Amino acid sequence: SSGINAEYGGIQFMGYSPLAQGRLLTHQTVLQIAQRHDVPPAQVLVKWCVEQGVVCIPRTSQPARVMENLDRLEELELSKDEIETLTGLDCGGKVCWDPRTVV
Repeated sequence: SSGINAEYGGIQFMGYSPLAQGRLLTHQTVLQIAQRHDVPPAQVLVKWCVEQGVVCIPRTSQPARVMENLDRLEELELSKDEIETLTGLDCGGKVCWDPRTVV
């Protein structure tokens, strides 16, 4: 997919806190999609980032979790409807600092 990368003149975006500091891991929609594909919720969110052309490096202090996040990622195929649904999720406000206010 072309993702947002192509829309911004080839600038590569990186997801800062792509799992919304864990908030989206328990979101009902994410859980349903994860269950449908038999993968952990984090994999669904990482795959969504990849599909959007966003570099995604979820933070974890557990090395096994890094491997879990990447395991089967290439095999996971989210449908167009699932991607649109995930794109429309509201994670309850900003997760980190607002990049529009950084000077």
